[in-house]
Amino acid sequence: MFSPAKPITVVLHGNDATGKTTLCRAINEAGQLCFTRGDEDPAHDVDLKTIDAYTLQLSSDDRQPPKCKYIAPDGTERHIVRVFLDAEIPTLQARIASRPSTDKWETEKALFYFRARFREIAAFFGFPLVRTDVGKTVPETVAQILDFISKPLTLTLLKEVSLRKLTPEKIHAMANIYQPVEGVNYRERLDDILEKECHENSLFTPKDILDQCEVDDLLEYSLVNSYDGKFAPSFVPSLDNITGQQYLSAAFRLVVEGESKQVYRLETPITNYFDDHLFVILKPTIYSHSMQATAEISKLSSIRAQGASLFLEMFNRSGVDHTYEALNRHGVVYVRATKITMIETIYKGVCQGTDKHSFYGMSKMDELTLDTSEYVGGPYVRFDWRNPNHTYRGVDVSRHPFYHIMERSVGKQEFYKKYLTGRATPFGDKCVPEDLVHSVQNVVNSQLFTFRCYLSIQWYMNQIGLEVQDGCLMVDEKGLEAWSEISQDCMRIKRRVGKEVEAFDKDMWRTGGSSAKDAIKTKWTKLNEMLEEYLAAHPFHTNEMISSDEPYGIIARDLLCDSRLKIIPKYISLYRQLSGEDRSGKGKSYTIGITGTKYIDKSDNFVAANLGILIIRPPGRSYKYSYEILDHHKYGKYFGRRNVIFFPMRPKDMPSALHCGTLDFAITSNTVMDESPLISPTIVSAVDSDLQVALICRANAQIDFKDWTVANRARIAAEYPKLVDQFLRSLGANSDTYVLQEVRGTTESFLVNDKEGVFLLCDGVVSTGKTLQENDLVVWKVVKAQGGSFSRSLSS
Repeated sequence: MFSPAKPITVVLHGNDATGKTTLCRAINEAGQLCFTRGDEDPAHDVDLKTIDAYTLQLSSDDRQPPKCKYIAPDGTERHIVRVFLDAEIPTLQARIASRPSTDKWETEKALFYFRARFREIAAFFGFPLVRTDVGKTVPETVAQILDFISKPLTLTLLKEVSLRKLTPEKIHAMANIYQPVEGVNYRERLDDILEKECHENSLFTPKDILDQCEVDDLLEYSLVNSYDGKFAPSFVPSLDNITGQQYLSAAFRLVVEGESKQVYRLETPITNYFDDHLFVILKPTIYSHSMQATAEISKLSSIRAQGASLFLEMFNRSGVDHTYEALNRHGVVYVRATKITMIETIYKGVCQGTDKHSFYGMSKMDELTLDTSEYVGGPYVRFDWRNPNHTYRGVDVSRHPFYHIMERSVGKQEFYKKYLTGRATPFGDKCVPEDLVHSVQNVVNSQLFTFRCYLSIQWYMNQIGLEVQDGCLMVDEKGLEAWSEISQDCMRIKRRVGKEVEAFDKDMWRTGGSSAKDAIKTKWTKLNEMLEEYLAAHPFHTNEMISSDEPYGIIARDLLCDSRLKIIPKYISLYRQLSGEDRSGKGKSYTIGITGTKYIDKSDNFVAANLGILIIRPPGRSYKYSYEILDHHKYGKYFGRRNVIFFPMRPKDMPSALHCGTLDFAITSNTVMDESPLISPTIVSAVDSDLQVALICRANAQIDFKDWTVANRARIAAEYPKLVDQFLRSLGANSDTYVLQEVRGTTESFLVNDKEGVFLLCDGVVSTGKTLQENDLVVWKVVKAQGGSFSRSLSS
């Protein structure tokens, strides 16, 4: 093992069940001194309490780091390397389930919250975070931890780019696009670029760029360096007390920039630690597309960052996933990378803003709105396509490689007036039908997730006498985590006093223009102070953690009980799911749907192999199922320490039962779940080679889909029309040349009893083939190998 110049003591921090005790002992056995909570030595004062205390407090830039060195019993000075351990919630639950007892700190609700808090603290102070799941063994994890000690430059870099030290100015300095690179003829290279990029569809002419270069001496360097990716060497000045290293090679590279943010990637030869994370700078800007107005407001990014931090605290308490892991008061955000889409999700509780101005007369129709401007149907979720704010001759102007550099050089207001108002055409986001969203983003997940977000915010706003009327956010393609900023800037927040309304959003800026700059800072700061006062006075561990209610569930129940509202069935279903959620583990059993007749052996074998449960089916017509746990680790991974209740039912009824919250889980064939428009996440699945979904025809029938025509379309009886349609398309069949007649069960009878030959094919699940033989039928083509799936309700 590497021996550093100065003796090191490793201290492990992290959530319950991340493996601290096991790894601490393994590290000690490897010859490296290590301590963790529950494995302390009073003679070694390594300060184990400060970090745990921070997890019980709101995040703050005023936090001081825990001690970094101490005097050991032998009189030597030892330096402390703190390592944070992390693992997914199912892994933590599986480990906890094997323990003889548990407590309030080990519920799903507590694990989620404290996982987020430990990750935030690690990013803020620059402590390394090590995953203890993802299939790693204990020796592999120990090796990864010891690797940090053997490469102290990595530890130094983590501290230098921690949110405790990062500012926008430091990131911009490390991006270093304004310094000349040796050997580059900038004027000649700029002329080449202008010829390529400043064409007839470009917002800028070559003269625009060259004239601005005469005003801004550094513009020429930044344009060429940014375009070519040629940067002067970048170093982080540092004097580390362990390594004595003075300079670290690292640079920030701009990935993308928008109206309100810059997104950077950290590039360094020292480590790949940051490969799946990004750094975001909140810009001190405000923008209104409807008013075609923009402005820079001093310190606004700091106010937004403080607000976003408080909203993230609400999300952490409510079990809402967000890619933002940490923020600081300077408006720098440490972000987990994720797959994004072109969709923005909109929550609307009142007929204001876009709805009021887009739908003539809607705000005055009693059938649609109440006198409070609330919708008669209650809040709803819609989807917008994220269009450019402006185009020039059909081209997104912000995609021009010089757009944001020119904006900074010219000045935001002058740039907007000269280039956008003077030349470009306003475009902006547009509402997109749900049917089109399905192809790029999970619609049901996104709707439920958006309600969970904004109903949570609503509950906290209600506690301080406010209400959130609408808001927006962007979620990943699966609809399971948010990745956009959540702050005052992206929602409409009001205080109602009788008929008087006090605004805490940018409506005051929209109506007041530039004269309202100070007013909006005052209001947003006041909102931050109100939220911070409430959240600090009601810490998670003494309030939400010990409650069986979820904030969003309380609001969902209020909506269901509101006699003024006429909520549509789809939203009733979603609200019921939300109102029934309970992550506290207070005695609630999970309900699981399972087939009561067909393929029971296969279902039971699947449950035993994948979930660690032996199902005991009663004799006769009794429905009282019982079970034994065969594998506590598998069981705990999915159910924690809760009991389960099995409900025998028809497979085709399971998707709707999951969707409305009657079931928490379902065990059935994957074709049943794939066919349902009510999407529930599949937790685990396994292929069963004995079962196949096949297209079936009459014996001796000669079938070639190339012979099908629009005038003479093939008619197919289909129990799984979605699956069959996808399969036929994959073969190259034209969907206009066949008709899928949806049938519930026994599709083969349509071939057997159809004497006129109306139906050409049917689908079916084939096992032994006996039914086909007895009815003179054969398999035309195998569509899919059948498999078992364990699917989870979106609410569980």
